[in-house]
Amino acid sequence: MRWHLTDEEKRQIKKLTRAKIRQSEISKLLRVGRDTVAKWQMRMGLPTRSPLPAPEEKIMRLFERGLGGYTIAKRLHIPAYRVFKVAHKNNFHRKHNTGFADPEANVEGFIAAVKRRDDHIVNLAEKFNIGKVKANKIAHEVLKTLRFRSGRSKPPLSSNFPQRAWGPRVASAKS
Repeated sequence: MRWHLTDEEKRQIKKLTRAKIRQSEISKLLRVGRDTVAKWQMRMGLPTRSPLPAPEEKIMRLFERGLGGYTIAKRLHIPAYRVFKVAHKNNFHRKHNTGFADPEANVEGFIAAVKRRDDHIVNLAEKFNIGKVKANKIAHEVLKTLRFRSGRSKPPLSSNFPQRAWGPRVASAKS
Protein backbone atom coordinates (compact mmCIF):
# COMPACT_ATOMS: atom_id res chain seq x y z
CA MET A 1 0.00 0.00 0.00
CA ARG A 2 1.39 3.37 -1.03
CA TRP A 3 1.03 6.45 1.11
CA HIS A 4 2.07 9.13 -1.39
CA LEU A 5 2.24 9.99 -5.05
CA THR A 6 5.42 10.63 -6.95
CA ASP A 7 6.06 13.98 -8.62
CA GLU A 8 5.57 12.33 -12.02
CA GLU A 9 2.14 11.00 -10.97
CA LYS A 10 1.13 14.45 -9.76
CA ARG A 11 2.19 15.94 -13.11
CA GLN A 12 0.17 13.24 -14.90
CA ILE A 13 -2.93 14.07 -12.80
CA LYS A 14 -2.52 17.76 -13.66
CA LYS A 15 -2.02 17.01 -17.37
CA LEU A 16 -4.94 14.58 -17.64
CA THR A 17 -7.27 16.84 -15.66
CA ARG A 18 -6.54 19.74 -17.99
CA ALA A 19 -7.26 17.40 -20.90
CA LYS A 20 -10.73 16.91 -19.32
CA ILE A 21 -10.24 13.21 -18.56
CA ARG A 22 -12.59 11.86 -15.86
CA GLN A 23 -11.28 10.97 -12.39
CA SER A 24 -12.15 7.31 -12.82
CA GLU A 25 -10.11 7.13 -16.03
CA ILE A 26 -7.14 8.90 -14.42
CA SER A 27 -7.25 6.52 -11.46
CA LYS A 28 -7.25 3.49 -13.80
CA LEU A 29 -4.33 4.85 -15.82
CA LEU A 30 -2.21 5.64 -12.77
CA ARG A 31 -3.42 2.67 -10.72
CA VAL A 32 -4.41 4.79 -7.74
CA GLY A 33 -7.77 5.32 -6.07
CA ARG A 34 -10.31 7.80 -7.41
CA ASP A 35 -10.39 9.53 -4.02
CA THR A 36 -6.62 10.03 -4.23
CA VAL A 37 -7.00 11.65 -7.64
CA ALA A 38 -9.74 13.95 -6.29
CA LYS A 39 -7.64 14.88 -3.27
CA TRP A 40 -4.66 15.86 -5.40
CA GLN A 41 -6.84 17.73 -7.87
CA MET A 42 -8.17 19.84 -4.99
CA ARG A 43 -4.68 20.39 -3.58
CA MET A 44 -3.44 21.59 -6.98
CA GLY A 45 -6.47 23.87 -7.44
CA LEU A 46 -7.80 21.88 -10.40
CA PRO A 47 -11.49 21.24 -11.07
CA THR A 48 -12.58 17.93 -9.57
CA ARG A 49 -15.48 17.49 -11.99
CA SER A 50 -15.14 17.60 -15.72
CA PRO A 51 -17.47 19.88 -17.68
CA LEU A 52 -20.55 18.35 -19.21
CA PRO A 53 -19.21 16.53 -22.29
CA ALA A 54 -22.54 15.95 -24.04
CA PRO A 55 -24.51 18.94 -25.26
CA GLU A 56 -27.88 19.57 -23.67
CA GLU A 57 -29.65 19.07 -27.00
CA LYS A 58 -28.35 15.50 -27.24
CA ILE A 59 -29.53 14.68 -23.71
CA MET A 60 -32.96 16.19 -24.36
CA ARG A 61 -33.34 14.27 -27.64
CA LEU A 62 -32.65 11.02 -25.79
CA PHE A 63 -35.19 11.95 -23.09
CA GLU A 64 -37.80 12.71 -25.75
CA ARG A 65 -37.11 9.37 -27.42
CA GLY A 66 -38.24 7.77 -24.16
CA LEU A 67 -34.93 6.76 -22.59
CA GLY A 68 -34.53 7.05 -18.83
CA GLY A 69 -32.00 9.28 -17.12
CA TYR A 70 -29.77 6.45 -15.90
CA THR A 71 -29.75 4.86 -19.37
CA ILE A 72 -28.75 8.18 -20.91
CA ALA A 73 -25.98 8.63 -18.33
CA LYS A 74 -24.63 5.18 -19.08
CA ARG A 75 -24.85 5.65 -22.84
CA LEU A 76 -23.12 9.05 -22.83
CA HIS A 77 -20.65 8.14 -20.05
CA ILE A 78 -21.61 11.07 -17.84
CA PRO A 79 -22.84 11.19 -14.23
CA ALA A 80 -26.58 10.68 -13.78
CA TYR A 81 -27.00 13.82 -11.67
CA ARG A 82 -25.86 15.91 -14.65
CA VAL A 83 -28.42 14.26 -16.92
CA PHE A 84 -31.22 14.99 -14.46
CA LYS A 85 -29.92 18.53 -13.97
CA VAL A 86 -30.35 19.15 -17.71
CA ALA A 87 -33.87 17.67 -17.60
CA HIS A 88 -34.91 19.92 -14.70
CA LYS A 89 -33.26 22.96 -16.27
CA ASN A 90 -35.27 22.43 -19.48
CA ASN A 91 -38.46 21.66 -17.50
CA PHE A 92 -38.79 18.23 -19.08
CA HIS A 93 -41.99 16.32 -18.16
CA ARG A 94 -42.82 12.72 -18.90
CA LYS A 95 -46.31 11.43 -19.56
CA HIS A 96 -48.45 11.59 -16.40
CA ASN A 97 -45.85 13.96 -14.84
CA THR A 98 -44.17 11.20 -12.86
CA GLY A 99 -41.34 12.55 -10.81
CA PHE A 100 -41.97 16.24 -11.47
CA ALA A 101 -44.13 18.79 -9.70
CA ASP A 102 -46.87 20.14 -11.91
CA PRO A 103 -48.27 23.61 -11.22
CA GLU A 104 -51.56 22.69 -12.96
CA ALA A 105 -52.26 19.83 -10.53
CA ASN A 106 -55.64 19.94 -8.79
CA VAL A 107 -54.54 18.87 -5.31
CA GLU A 108 -57.72 20.03 -3.57
CA GLY A 109 -59.91 18.04 -5.98
CA PHE A 110 -57.67 15.01 -5.52
CA ILE A 111 -57.96 15.21 -1.71
CA ALA A 112 -61.75 15.49 -1.94
CA ALA A 113 -61.89 12.45 -4.25
CA VAL A 114 -59.67 10.46 -1.87
CA LYS A 115 -61.93 11.33 1.06
CA ARG A 116 -64.94 10.16 -0.98
CA ARG A 117 -62.91 7.08 -2.05
CA ASP A 118 -63.95 7.62 -5.66
CA ASP A 119 -61.33 5.44 -7.32
CA HIS A 120 -57.86 3.93 -6.97
CA ILE A 121 -54.85 6.23 -6.46
CA VAL A 122 -53.36 5.67 -9.93
CA ASN A 123 -56.63 6.56 -11.64
CA LEU A 124 -57.17 9.60 -9.43
CA ALA A 125 -53.58 10.76 -10.02
CA GLU A 126 -54.12 10.69 -13.77
CA LYS A 127 -57.50 12.38 -13.49
CA PHE A 128 -56.22 15.26 -11.33
CA ASN A 129 -52.84 15.58 -13.10
CA ILE A 130 -50.70 14.63 -10.08
CA GLY A 131 -47.61 12.42 -10.09
CA LYS A 132 -48.20 8.90 -8.79
CA VAL A 133 -45.68 9.12 -5.95
CA LYS A 134 -47.06 12.44 -4.76
CA ALA A 135 -50.63 11.12 -5.03
CA ASN A 136 -49.76 8.07 -2.94
CA LYS A 137 -48.15 10.24 -0.27
CA ILE A 138 -51.16 12.58 -0.12
CA ALA A 139 -53.60 9.64 0.11
CA HIS A 140 -51.67 8.14 3.01
CA GLU A 141 -51.67 11.48 4.84
CA VAL A 142 -55.38 12.10 4.24
CA LEU A 143 -56.62 8.62 5.17
CA LYS A 144 -53.97 8.06 7.87
CA THR A 145 -53.24 4.48 6.92
CA LEU A 146 -49.94 2.63 6.81
CA ARG A 147 -50.49 0.56 3.70
CA PHE A 148 -53.20 0.14 1.07
CA ARG A 149 -54.21 -3.24 -0.33
CA SER A 150 -52.50 -3.99 -3.59
CA GLY A 151 -54.36 -4.64 -6.82
CA ARG A 152 -57.35 -3.07 -8.49
CA SER A 153 -59.69 -5.94 -7.63
CA LYS A 154 -60.11 -4.64 -4.08
CA PRO A 155 -62.38 -1.72 -3.14
CA PRO A 156 -60.69 1.63 -3.87
CA LEU A 157 -58.34 2.88 -1.17
CA SER A 158 -59.02 -0.01 1.17
CA SER A 159 -56.49 -0.82 3.88
CA ASN A 160 -55.31 -3.94 5.68
CA PHE A 161 -55.47 -1.95 8.89
CA PRO A 162 -58.48 -0.41 10.69
CA GLN A 163 -59.36 3.11 9.63
CA ARG A 164 -61.30 5.80 11.38
CA ALA A 165 -65.05 5.83 10.70
CA TRP A 166 -64.88 3.41 7.82
CA GLY A 167 -66.07 -0.15 7.59
CA PRO A 168 -68.66 -2.34 5.91
CA ARG A 169 -71.49 -0.91 8.03
CA VAL A 170 -70.58 2.70 7.27
CA ALA A 171 -70.21 1.92 3.56
CA SER A 172 -73.61 0.23 3.34
CA ALA A 173 -75.28 3.03 5.37
CA LYS A 174 -74.06 5.64 2.86
CA SER A 175 -75.46 3.75 -0.13
